[in-house]
Amino acid sequence: MTRLAVFDFDGTVTRHDTLLPFLAELRGHRMVVAYLARRGPRIAATLAGFGSRDEEKRLLLRTMLAGMPVADARRAGDLVAARILRRGRVRATVVSAVRAHVARGDEVVVVSASPRFVVCSLMAELGVHDVITTELATSPAGLLTGEVIGANVRGEEKVRRLVLARPGRYERTIAYGDSAGDAALLAWADEAYWVHRARTGISAR
Repeated sequence: MTRLAVFDFDGTVTRHDTLLPFLAELRGHRMVVAYLARRGPRIAATLAGFGSRDEEKRLLLRTMLAGMPVADARRAGDLVAARILRRGRVRATVVSAVRAHVARGDEVVVVSASPRFVVCSLMAELGVHDVITTELATSPAGLLTGEVIGANVRGEEKVRRLVLARPGRYERTIAYGDSAGDAALLAWADEAYWVHRARTGISAR
């Protein structure tokens, strides 16, 4: 039987979150900075547990992405992914684990709360094309509406979406994550690895 290796993306494969760099590439730094200045106190309160993280994210995406061509978003994702790789802003230990799983013939999946643009572009460079992300609605004209389809892929939703996409039986499931948003995924896996943000390396959980 095949093994299944599942990776979170932001903070696990990469050294930092990629959503804001992606939005800055697509809409310009000034627009992102202005939005954060306006919503900063509310965002800080939400991150502290007062309010809905998902609703705050939906507002951010609606504000930044509504009316943007999908082709432009793909281009921005490619540029950010290339910059991350060029500047070495990936975690070497995790990239080595990804490549080892690919070489072994394991099925490798990335499950991320981020939109797919940066995730797909960067992971394709590592030989991984199976990606589950927070999905964005598009219009018939090929424009992003700014709306999220379904739930934000975080927490329990990561497991739910993964099981829906991969209903088969596996010899072993292995998961890698770095934050509270990955706790459910790590608990679900047969073998789980915590990726340390503050220092190099991963450890069994």
